[in-house]
Amino acid sequence: MLGIDIGGTKLLFASVKDGKIVKKVKYKIKHRGREEIVDKIVRMIKKFKQRYVGIG
Repeated sequence: MLGIDIGGTKLLFASVKDGKIVKKVKYKIKHRGREEIVDKIVRMIKKFKQRYVGIG
């Protein structure tokens, strides 16, 4: 399962298995507008899922 926390200028992605965090990664967001933030979040979700969750 993939967990995502969005707050301020950072994104936290976590891979959760059997109720335990397997891998977590923080990304810093440098944004100029809402569309850019959403686009970056979507790209990071895809990248994280491929690397750490094995879905994609």
